[in-house]
Amino acid sequence: SRQFLCTAMVVLEELDDDGEVIPPTTESKASTASVAVTDENGEAKPEPKKKKPVMQKGFLNKDDRETLYGPEGSPEGELSEQAKQQAVNDKMTQQVQDMQKAKHVADDKAGAGPEEPPPPWYTPEWPRKCQYNSPGCTLDPLKATGHKTDLHRETVQKNTRWQSALKKDATEIRVAFTGITDEDVPTLVEAIKDNERLILVDISQNKIADAGVQQLVSALASNGAKNLQELHIYNNEWTALGRQMIEGGLKILRPKLQVKCDPPEYLRGI
Repeated sequence: SRQFLCTAMVVLEELDDDGEVIPPTTESKASTASVAVTDENGEAKPEPKKKKPVMQKGFLNKDDRETLYGPEGSPEGELSEQAKQQAVNDKMTQQVQDMQKAKHVADDKAGAGPEEPPPPWYTPEWPRKCQYNSPGCTLDPLKATGHKTDLHRETVQKNTRWQSALKKDATEIRVAFTGITDEDVPTLVEAIKDNERLILVDISQNKIADAGVQQLVSALASNGAKNLQELHIYNNEWTALGRQMIEGGLKILRPKLQVKCDPPEYLRGI
């Protein structure tokens, strides 16, 4: 026969401020009624261990698995009727505003007269409203220089320093004050682009303009003369555009290359 051993529990009675006994609540009664199950010898049996939840393989494929939400779905994301009506009103208001704006734009265009025809270089392939594809915008060719006479060209190209600059194994090129122009830059670029020994190029105090700067920057930015350390290009005829190609292009792509766009103190004013 089974025997049950009731353990004696001590109940603390709570007193209110007036000294009266507050009757125990249902929860306190339940907590004091603790019963221990014993075996035939009167010894208490250990409580059975609770099984830990185990994830079963393939449970996601079962049709009878418990779902997170019922058949009606999640209540999140549902809009009240008032919110739906407000969204409809906002959409209609926006449509009216867009129509009024389009009418104002049309009226402005009608009062401004006929549109200016696009320039001859206009092509529809360019992006719409591109700064290079706007009616009235013009593209001017880069400023370029060249030899004014055959005698000047021959004088420059037969110069001893110019001939030394075209050597494939030159370590330094110093052709300042030789009168070279944009016309000579392609020859110079071809000579230096594969020269790995070259560390200094001085083409200052010449007549190199934006077109020549563009050719030189393109070659050096493509890692031409990859061991070049210094480039002196000050006191030439390039404009703000040429400086932008140097400052905003070459110096960024070749950060270790020292490019001198401005003359030193002792040459300023010459």
